[in-house]
Amino acid sequence: MLQTNNYKVIGWDLEWKHDGKMKLKGSHEEMLKKVDSIFFNDLEKTSRHLVFLTHDQYLTDENSVKELDLFIGKLQKSQRFQFKKISDYPEINTFLN
Repeated sequence: MLQTNNYKVIGWDLEWKHDGKMKLKGSHEEMLKKVDSIFFNDLEKTSRHLVFLTHDQYLTDENSVKELDLFIGKLQKSQRFQFKKISDYPEINTFLN
């Protein structure tokens, strides 16, 4: 049904889950370990690329926003990762166009 209505569905490799009140579960340290584990164990859906779902636009509390900021900041500071738009994901334009 989605395809017939021209929706494009993109999955993710890792989701930072939340509770029913849109507060993130766990800490940025736990999520950093999960990211490392995915790459170390070669569990990405596309090699060397990771789509991470955070529900950031729906977060409702300061602590969740702080944890997400710490997570992103530490990933950027490590200089081991690049953040890109989904339109830069390998072969995505064959699906988006």
